[in-house]
Amino acid sequence: MGALAEYRRADENGDSEATCNLGSLLERLGNVDEALGAYRRAGEAGNGKAAFNLGALLANHGDLAGAVRAFRWADALGDPAGASNLGTLLEQIGDTEGALAAFRRADERGDRNGAFNLGALLVDRGDLDYALAAFSRADERGDPLGATNLGVLLEQQGDLDGALAAYARADERGDAAGALRHGLLLAGSGDSDGALTAFRRADELGDPAGATNLGVLLEQQGDLDGALAAYARADERGDPASAFRLGCLLAKRDDPFFALAAFRRAEQRGHPVDGTTLGNLLEQHGDIDGALAAYALADQRGDPGGALHLGKLLEERGFLADAEDAYQRAASGGERDFAKRARAAIANISEFIDAETGGPVEESSSRAGEPAPDVATTSTTAEPVFTDPLAPPVRRPAWHGSRRGGHVT
Repeated sequence: MGALAEYRRADENGDSEATCNLGSLLERLGNVDEALGAYRRAGEAGNGKAAFNLGALLANHGDLAGAVRAFRWADALGDPAGASNLGTLLEQIGDTEGALAAFRRADERGDRNGAFNLGALLVDRGDLDYALAAFSRADERGDPLGATNLGVLLEQQGDLDGALAAYARADERGDAAGALRHGLLLAGSGDSDGALTAFRRADELGDPAGATNLGVLLEQQGDLDGALAAYARADERGDPASAFRLGCLLAKRDDPFFALAAFRRAEQRGHPVDGTTLGNLLEQHGDIDGALAAYALADQRGDPGGALHLGKLLEERGFLADAEDAYQRAASGGERDFAKRARAAIANISEFIDAETGGPVEESSSRAGEPAPDVATTSTTAEPVFTDPLAPPVRRPAWHGSRRGGHVT
């Protein structure tokens, strides 16, 4: 006799555990209506797991009001996961007091998700001492994110040894955020080898900042191929800092086309890119209009190098007055080398204007349409820095999936 037939017969004999397992098997087979009926019969017999599974199935099919009722039922029957998921749905609909109470009940029943969600909600409310205690309980129950958030709060309090230990536990449990923060603290303490290993794990778990920081360390160690690959992975995951670093490394490798594309992605994602560096690449690529815009942006941000390059391109196009204004800004920008070059360029423009207006000038080789003398390109390197830890990664598991009975095969 197959499992389905066995569970049906046990269900007919009033075995609520078998009825719960029948619902789980029917759900797996796609028979949702029969599964709902089985869960309801088992719940009416006092089976908290069945009431939980009923709520999870209703939630998975979009009936949140029905899910709230089912999770209330599971909570009333003493089911810890029912209380935790009830809290999550109550929080989603704005009942934070009800959510807090539900999370507390789940936590008191030993549910690690309830302890985690309680801590997360307490963080939102600014109650960090109780949040730390809740995350500690979630960590003790093996929750990876509980350990990570415990580490974040301990780090904020200055307990770096406690934070490092918590991040290490989260890292061991496969939490990407924990691995990242583990690596950050190790790097900050000078343990580059340990940080490299932690960042590799974060990268392997798909964390973009993990890949970025892996690239930073590899670049510092001289492994440019490894750094390039790490930055590329982080860039593919949408990380703005990695797109910038990828662009810098590609520029150093004389690959302006792909460097330019990477810098553009960084700008689009909100990471400021040195306009002078970007202008250099655009100019090398033949996009003079784009270079003008990039230099103008750098000039607006107070970069004397951007003003100097802007003046050069404006002079080459014959806009001498605008070029002179740009050179004046470069000369007053505080950088001695830029100021020297800018003053030389201003003098050449003045000589040319005097010559055009008939004033007495000594012979000069600078003319409109010719480049200003001795204008150096700026470096396309960027000193890499580690990304800072973010605020605690607060998760809200809406429901933990249908919890199967213990005997389903």
